[in-house]
Order: sequence, then C-alpha cells, then structure tokens
Amino acid sequence: MPSEAARRLARGLTQTLDKTIALGRKYREGDGELKRAITNVSHDLRTPLTSAAGYVGLLKKSGLSPKQSEYLSVVEGRIGASWSEGRLCIRMKL
Repeated sequence: MPSEAARRLARGLTQTLDKTIALGRKYREGDGELKRAITNVSHDLRTPLTSAAGYVGLLKKSGLSPKQSEYLSVVEGRIGASWSEGRLCIRMKL
C-alpha cells in the first residue's frame, strides 16, 4: 500500500499534468484563432489590391504619356503588383 507521501505526490503530479494539458489545449485554440484572423486580414487586403492592380494593368495598355507612365509605375510599386508571364502577382508588403 502506498504511503501518504506517495499519494500526495501522485495527486500533485496528476494535477500538474491536467493543468499542462489544459494549457496546451488553450494554446492550440488560440493559435487556430490567430491563424484564422491572419487569413481573413490577408484576404481583406489582397482583394482590393488585386482590383487596383487590374486597373493598373488596363491603364498600362491604354497608351499613356511618359509622365503618366511614370506615375503609374509609382502606383504599381506601392500596391506591390507586377505582371509575370501574363499573370498578376501581388506581394504583401508588411
């Protein structure tokens, strides 16, 4: 039969393990919420940037003056958009 000290030790270890498991669960839940929030923010930023980049692409094909092309290049750089092999690429600048 285990001594009282051994039972207290076992109870203490069980409580510590239960707390550790609960903290791990909370961490995983919080981590999941953070990932979902980042995904939502990323989508909310990319959608208007993609739209703006599409308009930049249209303007580039419209026969702009050299000065207008210069201004458009600035806008294009600010939104982080570029065309590569016929595809629009958006870079997130954080």
